[in-house]
Amino acid sequence: MAGAGRDKDDRPVGEWPAITENDWYAFAIISAILTAVAVVAAFAWIFCDGFDPEADPKLAQTLAPFGVAFFAVVTFCTAGWRGSINTRQANQSESEGRAKLLQEGAKLLGETGKDAHISAGITTLGVLVSGSDKGYARQAMDLLADFIEDHMSRTHANRHRPQISGVMQNGDRNGVNTEREIVFDYTDPGRDDGDDEPTYWYYIPGFKMIHYQSGEFEKDVHYNLNDLKNVKFRHTQLVDWGPIDIDDRFYRCRFRRCDIASIETIISLLGANNCRAK
Repeated sequence: MAGAGRDKDDRPVGEWPAITENDWYAFAIISAILTAVAVVAAFAWIFCDGFDPEADPKLAQTLAPFGVAFFAVVTFCTAGWRGSINTRQANQSESEGRAKLLQEGAKLLGETGKDAHISAGITTLGVLVSGSDKGYARQAMDLLADFIEDHMSRTHANRHRPQISGVMQNGDRNGVNTEREIVFDYTDPGRDDGDDEPTYWYYIPGFKMIHYQSGEFEKDVHYNLNDLKNVKFRHTQLVDWGPIDIDDRFYRCRFRRCDIASIETIISLLGANNCRAK
C-alpha cells in the first residue's frame, strides 16, 4: 500500500528547485554576518583616523544606502525563513487532517450493520480519493477495495455498491488505481440456477483486473464494454450490451440480446444464444 508521502512532488523535471526552510535559515545567518562585518568595516574606515566633522558625515551618508540594502537582504531572508516554517507547519497540519480523515473513514467503514455509518465512511474516504495527495488517496482506495472484497465478492446486492462505485470511479480518473486484482464469484455446486434468482454483477472501477465467474453482467449505461480491458468473464451471461468485440476477455460465456461486432477467439462463443453478428 502506498505511503502517505508518495507522489506528493509532481514537479516537472525542468522546473527550478524549491528553496527549503534550511536554505532560508542559512541565507539569513550568512546575510546577517556579512551585514555586521560590513558595518564594522565601514565604521573602522570612516573613523580609524579620527573624526573629521566635514568629510566623515559625507562619507557616512554615501555608505548609508548600502547599509540599508544589507539590512533589507537580512529582512528578506528572515521573512523567507519564517514563511517556510509557516508553510511546513500548515502542510503538517493538513497532513494530520488527512490522516484523521483516513482513520475516521476506516473506522466508520468497519461498523458492519450500521448502514448510515458505512455511507459516512465511504463519503469520508471519497474526500481523500478526490484530493491532491495521492498517497492518502491510494490508501483510501485500498480500504474501499477491502470492503468490496469482504462484502461483495459473492454478490453485488449491497446497498453501498453504487456509492462505492462512484468514489472508485473518481479515484480511477485521478490516477489512483489500486493496482489490485479481485474475483467476483458465486459458483455454488449445490445451487440450482433454474430455481433461484441469478447473481447480477456490475462494473466497479479502480482495480487492475476484475474476474467475473458465472452470474449475469447486464448493460451499464455509464460504460462501453469494449472499452473495459481490465475485465475477464468466465461462464458469465452478458445481456443487452449491444456491439461486442469477442476476445480473450471471455471464456465460455453466454451472450443474450447482444450484437457480435468482431470475433477474436471462437471459444468465447460456446453456449451463446440470442446473439447476432453485426
